[in-house]
Amino acid sequence: MKCSERTPDYSYDVLVTDGRHVEVKWWDGDEWDCLVMRDSGICSDDVTHWMLLPEPPEA
Repeated sequence: MKCSERTPDYSYDVLVTDGRHVEVKWWDGDEWDCLVMRDSGICSDDVTHWMLLPEPPEA
């Protein structure tokens, strides 16, 4: 989903992309955040799209 169209609900983990990289982050109401900083190259301002995480496999 385009970030310009909608942002996810507050504090839910989602997949985000800047068009080159993919990472798990959450929307804190003002910017994208993550628990572990990785050198993926995705800064909060660079996120263009997001999607809900897929359902985990059944055990």
